[in-house]
Amino acid sequence: FNGFNLRLMHGFGEVTGNCGASTSTGLGLGYKAGKLQLSAAHQSFSNNTDTLDLRGHVLGAAYVLPGDIRLAGIYGRSEADTSATARTRLRTLGLGTTVPVGKKVDVTLAHYRVTRERSARADDGYGRTVAFVEYKLSRRSVTYLEMDHTRWGGNFQGAANKPRATGVGIGMRHSF
Repeated sequence: FNGFNLRLMHGFGEVTGNCGASTSTGLGLGYKAGKLQLSAAHQSFSNNTDTLDLRGHVLGAAYVLPGDIRLAGIYGRSEADTSATARTRLRTLGLGTTVPVGKKVDVTLAHYRVTRERSARADDGYGRTVAFVEYKLSRRSVTYLEMDHTRWGGNFQGAANKPRATGVGIGMRHSF
């Protein structure tokens, strides 16, 4: 509607006798005007006993510069009961750009920073850098190569795990 879109969802739980358990509800709002795009979303989940919950929010913005170069940023926050007496908060900040290379190739570079806070104190987090290359086979089919590198800080991964990891993915996406 005049550049706005609204999305609502509700996932019903599958716990007999407790219709509030294991449910999910979400709301998203978007706006697009010319080369500017804004979005916001909220989603909540409950566990199988309807005693612990997770709530998340995200705000995003993107702008297309001359040459179809797209700049984008997000801010997200989630808060969850991680036990009967503790809450955990995650904050995410992400910045990225997508640059077309010819008519068939897009290259995206992005970096995300996630911080985790438990029991009202900052504990740890991680940074992830992503490179994503898409090759358009047709209007509906794309092949892609993704590479990422993550550095975990503090005790985010646990003391027994490596503080860094690199991943590579390759695939194909087809829209019906």
